[in-house]
Amino acid sequence: SIQIENGTLQLQGGGTNQGAIVLNTGTTLRLSGGTFTHQAGASMTGEFLLLADGATVNLQAGISSSASLSMSGGSISTMVDQTVSSLAQSGGTLAGSAILTVSGSL
Repeated sequence: SIQIENGTLQLQGGGTNQGAIVLNTGTTLRLSGGTFTHQAGASMTGEFLLLADGATVNLQAGISSSASLSMSGGSISTMVDQTVSSLAQSGGTLAGSAILTVSGSL
């Protein structure tokens, strides 16, 4: 498992999350380039920003409903229903077979 206590963790080139990622309030997980898969059974919890910056992000498992999504390129594809607190999109594509609900600002 990974715990991000403060600041930003930037991952480049793709990868797969099969475990737990815990993000403290105000932290950012920035995914740049490549394909990242958050596999079924994995967890991503906390009040954080998930930033897709030119990456392809496949969400096969839920993320925290306190999370915010931001896209500046690439794509986010949801395979399970998701609720997030906010969504900011300046580029890229939202896709997937599931429902994405934004409970706050869009």
